[in-house]
Formats: sequence, C-alpha cells, structure tokens
Amino acid sequence: MRNPNWDMAPVWANYVAQNEDGRWHWYESKPTPMHQARAWGTIGKRESVWPTVVDYWRETLTLRPSLEEEQS
Repeated sequence: MRNPNWDMAPVWANYVAQNEDGRWHWYESKPTPMHQARAWGTIGKRESVWPTVVDYWRETLTLRPSLEEEQS
C-alpha cells in the first residue's frame, strides 16, 4: 500500500507521511524530514495510522487531495 485512505483521516489532518520504520502518521501541519531521527517532525496534531514496509520514506509526504485542488 502506498498511502493510507483519506476517507479514514481525522478531519483535522492535512498531510500524511511515513517514517523510516514504516509507520504512517496523519499531520495537521506540514511536517519536515528529521534526517537523524529518520522520521517526520511537526508542531501540531499527529496521529499514527499503521506500519507498512517502505524504502523511500522521505518521498511519502502527501497533501490532502481536497487541499491540492484548492492550490491548483
């Protein structure tokens, strides 16, 4: 699975990303990669989703689709 389903996202979640350990997290604010921790960091709400295997965790940050449409 590439990304968790946005239908399952909390209403406050604007981003989803996966850490190197395979855990997906919903984020309220845009997270930034914390290379030493091999994870995403942010100020604001964060909620774990579930783990899956990933090779390129730094490429998993995804904006909520409805917000992508607003930016275009």
